Amino acid sequence: MISVRVFRGRDSSIRGFEVSGHAGYAPHGYDIVCSAVSALCIAIANGLEKHSTSPVHIEAAEGRMRVISEETGPGAAGIDNSSVVLYDTLVEALKAIAKEYPGRIRFIDDLVDP
Repeated sequence: MISVRVFRGRDSSIRGFEVSGHAGYAPHGYDIVCSAVSALCIAIANGLEKHSTSPVHIEAAEGRMRVISEETGPGAAGIDNSSVVLYDTLVEALKAIAKEYPGRIRFIDDLVDP
């Protein structure tokens, strides 16, 4: 099963995610659920690197990706709007995949700093 951990900042907006594991939908290299999740996560990470004004930290390894945006602004109260939109888009897309492929993706929503 793929685990998606969503990290939230002090303002409760998403400020990062960690995805790990495998869906187990099909053999390695043929798993469309893993492929879809990987493609979305890589696209969002690339978008954050290109468009975010908040510093972004990306760690990737086989079967795992972690992306965190540093909170910026007055009192470190949040992240930039581009990042918010990208993170929200990722979560909505992953929820849609999870709905189509039940039991393959598990969400963990952390309301504290990672």
